[in-house]
Amino acid sequence: MAADFVDPETLRAGAAAPIAPPDWIAAEYLEQDPAPGDAAARLLAAAQAGQHDVRTTAAILAEIERYLALDPYGRARYIADARWQGWGHERYNTYWLERAAAMLGDGDLAGAERALRHLRKPWSDAVAARRYSLWGQLYLRQANYAHAAVALEKQARMAGDGLFDHYNFAYALLQIGDRERALAVLDDIGLLAVETEDHRALRDRANLALGWYWLAQDQGGTARAFFRRVRLEGPFSNLSLLGLGWAELAADGQRQHARFKRRVLCEKPEVPPDALMRLLSDRYAACRPGELPGVFDITHDFAFDTAAHGTGRYLEALRPWRELARRDVQDPAVQEALLAMGYAHEKRGAPAEAEQAYRAAVARFETETARLTALASALRDPAQDPLQALARHARPREFATLRSSREVTRLLELYDALRQVEARVAGAGPSVPAELQDRLTRLNAETAAVRSSVDAELRRRLLDELGARRTRLDHYHSRARLALAQLYDRKARP
Repeated sequence: MAADFVDPETLRAGAAAPIAPPDWIAAEYLEQDPAPGDAAARLLAAAQAGQHDVRTTAAILAEIERYLALDPYGRARYIADARWQGWGHERYNTYWLERAAAMLGDGDLAGAERALRHLRKPWSDAVAARRYSLWGQLYLRQANYAHAAVALEKQARMAGDGLFDHYNFAYALLQIGDRERALAVLDDIGLLAVETEDHRALRDRANLALGWYWLAQDQGGTARAFFRRVRLEGPFSNLSLLGLGWAELAADGQRQHARFKRRVLCEKPEVPPDALMRLLSDRYAACRPGELPGVFDITHDFAFDTAAHGTGRYLEALRPWRELARRDVQDPAVQEALLAMGYAHEKRGAPAEAEQAYRAAVARFETETARLTALASALRDPAQDPLQALARHARPREFATLRSSREVTRLLELYDALRQVEARVAGAGPSVPAELQDRLTRLNAETAAVRSSVDAELRRRLLDELGARRTRLDHYHSRARLALAQLYDRKARP
C-alpha cells in the first residue's frame, strides 16, 4: 500500500512517512541529572577559584566516568536512571512517558516499550492521551499498523488537537487498507486553520501526500487542487511545485469522494457531525440504557481543479517548474524540474527552448557535482575536523539537511559533547590533586579514544549521505545529457 501512496524513485516518499512530534524533556528532570559537560565545567570553575576539595573533585570525575561508560547514543542524550522514589503518582508516570519519547527518538524501540510498561494505573487523561500517542508511534516503527491505528484513534478522541497523531493515524489506516477514511482524515488536516509553524508544516505535508497519491491514481484534477494548497514558502514547497507541474500534464480524471460508515456518539445520534475531525476529537459518551450509538453513512468530497487544453497544458506545467528551477540545485525536486522543463518545451514543439533548458540543466548539474566532490574530499581528510569541513564547504541549508538524519544528528551531538568534555577536563588538569592525576590521565585517554571512534563513524555517515546525493545527481545529469544528444541528433537529420 505504501508504494501506491508515494513514488520513492523521485524522492516523494518523505511526503507520507509517519512522523513524531518534536522531542522534549521536562526541564525539572534535566536539572536533577546535570550533563557531564556541566560537571566538567564545575570542576574547571572550582580549579580557577582555588578550590581543591578532593572529595568534590573525585565525585565530579566519577560522573565523567559514568558518562564514558554509557553506550554512544546514551552519551548523546544522557538520560539518567529514574529517581522516582518519593515522587507523586502523576510525576512518576510523566517521567516514564518522557523517557519513552526520548528512547523512541533514539530508535531504541525495546527501551521505549519497557518505559511505557512502567506506567501505573490509574492515569490522568493527559497521561492516557500521551500513552496512546507513544504506543501508536512505537507500533508504527514496528510496522504493526493495526495496533497503531487502534492506539492513535483512542488518542485522537482524548486529545483533539494532536494533529501529529491524526496524521500518523491516517498513515496507519492506509497501511491496513482503510483507504477512504485515511484520505478523508488527511484532507481534513489539510484544511485546518492552524497557528503554529509546526502545524502549518503538517498541514502542507498532508496536502502534499494527497497530491502525490491522487497523481499516482491518474486523477490530475484532484491532485492539482491539493498541490495548490501547499504554501510556496513552506518546507514542502519544492515537492509541491514539482508535483503541480506533472499534475498539469495528467488527465483530469473524475471528481473523487470517500464513502464509509462511522459509529458516533449516543448523544443526539440523529445529527451527523459537520466535519470528519469531530469524529476523532469528540469523546465517546456513555450510552444510557436502551440507547444505541448513531451510525452514519459519511460522504467526503475532495477538491477538483480542471486543466488547460492542448499545448497550453505544457505552458501551465512550466510555470511551477520555472519557479522551482530558480531554487537550490542540491534539492532533487529542483534537479527533476530542470530536466522536466526541457521535456515540456519539446512536447509543445519548441526545440530551441528545449535545447536551452537542457544545456542549462547540464551546466548546473556539473557545477553541483564539482562542489559535492570537494565536500567529500574534505570529509575524507583526517586532518580536517568534519564539522569544520561542513561549515566551509556545505551550504547552510545543506548542513541542516545533513543533520536531519536522526543517526547523524546524534553523532553530531555526541561529537560536540565529547570535544567540550575533553577540553574542560584537560584544562582542569593542573589543579587536580596528586592522588587523582592518574585517574584524570586515564579519563583523558578514554575520552580521546571515544572521540576518535565517533569521528570515524560521523565521517562515514556523512560520506554515505553525500554518496546517495551524488548517485541521484548523476542520474539526472546523465538523463539531461542524453536528452540533449537526442535533440542534436534529430536536428542533424535531413
